[in-house]
Amino acid sequence: MPNRVNKLLVKEYRARFAGVQNLVSIGYEGLDVNAQRKMRNAIADSGVNFCFVKNKLANIAFKEMGLPEIKSICAGQTALVFGEDPVAIARLLTGFAQENDKLKIHGGLVESTVIDANGVAALAKSPTKAELKAQIVGQALAPARNVASALVSPAGNIAGCVKALVEKLEHAA
Repeated sequence: MPNRVNKLLVKEYRARFAGVQNLVSIGYEGLDVNAQRKMRNAIADSGVNFCFVKNKLANIAFKEMGLPEIKSICAGQTALVFGEDPVAIARLLTGFAQENDKLKIHGGLVESTVIDANGVAALAKSPTKAELKAQIVGQALAPARNVASALVSPAGNIAGCVKALVEKLEHAA
């Protein structure tokens, strides 16, 4: 039977992770205090949330919220980093893990789908939502830009010919 503290922690996890669809699970065993502080500051500066968790209790909270089990991505001392943009989270943590070999990325949750550490690494290489939106808008505007340039081009050619003819007549006179 769970004790009162564990029940309170599960309740806290449910409140903290309510609505979370994207997160990355990291192991911070062996990170010194300075590296942890640097990592937490980088996370705070990027607008992403960070929470140390007890693995079993976090898994219970996720199960109670109807999210997939995160047991496979939680091992040892675990912290969950979560926010709106999964690519930004993955990039931030992958970059930090390259600087600090003690930081281990266990896996993540993207749109309520569990991914492993390799999935997080692949996610870090993909474009963010904002970058994808910009690419889509650019591709949507390209045909209109091509039509506009095709319509303007003949008029420009005619204007160039008229100008050349005027210059020719001026020199002749």
